[in-house]
Amino acid sequence: MNVDKLIEVSVARSLPRQTLSSEELAAIQASADSTRLAAKIADTPCNIMNVDKFIEVSVAISLPRQTLSSEELAAIQAAADSTRLAAKIADTPCNIMNVDKLIEVSVARSLPRQTLSSEELAAIQAAADSTRLAAKIADTPCNIMNVDKLIEVSVARSLPRQTLSSEELAAIQASADSTRLAAKIADTPCNIMNVDKFIEVSVAISLPRQTLSSEELAAIQAAADSTRLAAKIADTPCNIMNVDKLIEVSVARSLPRQTLSSEELAAIQAAADSTRLAAKIADTPCNIMNVDKLIEVSVARSLPRQTLSSEELAAIQAAADSTRLAAKIADTPCNIMNVDKLIEVSVARSLPRQTLSSEELAAIQAAADSTRLAAKIADTPWNIMNVDKFIEEACHVAKELDLPEPTIIRGEELKARGMGGLHGVGRAARCPPALVALSYTVPGVDKSVAWVGKGIVYDTGGLSIKARTSMVGMKGDCAGAAAVLGAFAAAVQAKPTVNLHAVLCLAENAVGPDATRPDDIHQLYSGRTVEINNTDAEGRLVLSDGVVYAQRDLKADTIVDVATLTGAQGTATGKYHAALLSNSARLERRCVAAGLRAGDLAHALPFAPELHFTEFSSCVADMKNSVAVSTTSTTRAAVQQRQAGAALRGGGAARRGLGARAALRARAALHRVQLLRRRHEE
Repeated sequence: MNVDKLIEVSVARSLPRQTLSSEELAAIQASADSTRLAAKIADTPCNIMNVDKFIEVSVAISLPRQTLSSEELAAIQAAADSTRLAAKIADTPCNIMNVDKLIEVSVARSLPRQTLSSEELAAIQAAADSTRLAAKIADTPCNIMNVDKLIEVSVARSLPRQTLSSEELAAIQASADSTRLAAKIADTPCNIMNVDKFIEVSVAISLPRQTLSSEELAAIQAAADSTRLAAKIADTPCNIMNVDKLIEVSVARSLPRQTLSSEELAAIQAAADSTRLAAKIADTPCNIMNVDKLIEVSVARSLPRQTLSSEELAAIQAAADSTRLAAKIADTPCNIMNVDKLIEVSVARSLPRQTLSSEELAAIQAAADSTRLAAKIADTPWNIMNVDKFIEEACHVAKELDLPEPTIIRGEELKARGMGGLHGVGRAARCPPALVALSYTVPGVDKSVAWVGKGIVYDTGGLSIKARTSMVGMKGDCAGAAAVLGAFAAAVQAKPTVNLHAVLCLAENAVGPDATRPDDIHQLYSGRTVEINNTDAEGRLVLSDGVVYAQRDLKADTIVDVATLTGAQGTATGKYHAALLSNSARLERRCVAAGLRAGDLAHALPFAPELHFTEFSSCVADMKNSVAVSTTSTTRAAVQQRQAGAALRGGGAARRGLGARAALRARAALHRVQLLRRRHEE
């Protein structure tokens, strides 16, 4: 199906040949010929379709030779010759087409020698000579074309020696001497051209010794001595030129010892002693100069023990004890100085147990238990902590808190209820997916808060499977639900004055015959449909069903979802700050402030989901669940909001790592201890 066949088919199909006049057929034929010619020229290798061939073809096709006058043919020939000449010059290696050859060709082509006067030829020759000279100077190595040679060439070329007066020649000679001297000084190694030599050269060159008075010579000598002394001090190793030696040299040089009073000598000695002491402390290894030793030295040096009252000594001892305790806590491995141990030490040290009421102790215990529960769930591997086991943990929490049995929607019931997101993610796993809701209600109270947690007990990525290294650690993808369950347990024990709900979206994103495929379409609980183009973007699917359940079924006024939602969070807010997204500025500020108080830091991201909706457009559903390229945390949270199909008063926190596993850390517990202590004191 080449050009001819394509034209033949096109003409036969769309314009029957018999309907075309001879002129139209000729025009079509000419167009086909032109198309073939253009294709032939473009496809012919450049070693065949070169400049000559191209000109030949152009002239033969567009301007028949017989229609051109002899002048026109000559002009075309001249243009072709010029083009060939330019190509030849450009392609000739520089060792052949050098300056001389280029000038020769240029003169021979453009200015016939016989048309030039002797002055013009001389000017051209001079220009060629200058060009050659410049090229020669530039190409000559610097060990040959040095300063002397360059001055010699310059003088010989531009200023004939006989035209210069004796003064001008002397000035040129002086300039050359100065240039050579500067180059010599710069090139001489520093062990030869040292300070003494430089001063000697400078004095000999610029200031003849006989023109200097004895005072001036003494000043120069003093400056040279000072310079040598400074260089000597700087170059002497510190084990020789130590503090004592430096003080000795300084005193000997600048202040003769006999001019100092006994008080001044004592002050200098005290300063030297202090300097030596500071150096000794800094240089002593920390296993010798430890906290106790430092305190002992400080007290012995600055505050004689006998001048301190018993209260002051007790305060110093307490400070030393606190410093040692802080160092001990920092140096103890985390498997020994864990959350329980830290709380135990803190309470024992800062708040004697007898000062805490039973309610305060119960609150601290609840916070510690909840933190351990969240960490336990997130750290336990899938073969122990699967969906079934997670549900058991939730039921156990409800039983311990004396709450009603949790609401559990599981397996095919999820699909029947319209929760296609959660069902689609977990349907390939051995343990069916589940939505678990725990509720704490206060009679007569309408306001309610719901916490929704992502509980992917293991995330392989589904059929969009994760890489070998990125799949490790995915047992912790349920940390959002673990944090919600732990925080719910602690909050309920504090008897909140609002209705509180915990919604756990539990599933395993597994690979199997029933796994969701890319291109599948699921209907979410909001009624919206979503086209799956990445099965590893599963968190937003399960959370969208959980968020809508909290709004529609639990009638929550404020909804907060917690999840290890996306790796883009680490890019957006880093390792130590949770990414916070909220459509309520008031709630956003309160969450950030709470993180600062508790030490569980959060940073707000821009909330503008409408700017990102178009990235998830689908031709076959309401939206896609992912985009083709990596996006930001804000973008990924936007699709979750769209899938939920509602503007919720609340926020979503996306977090990876240890912080997402534990809603209440040890720092939060310690903060509560401090609050309780202040309350007790008040």
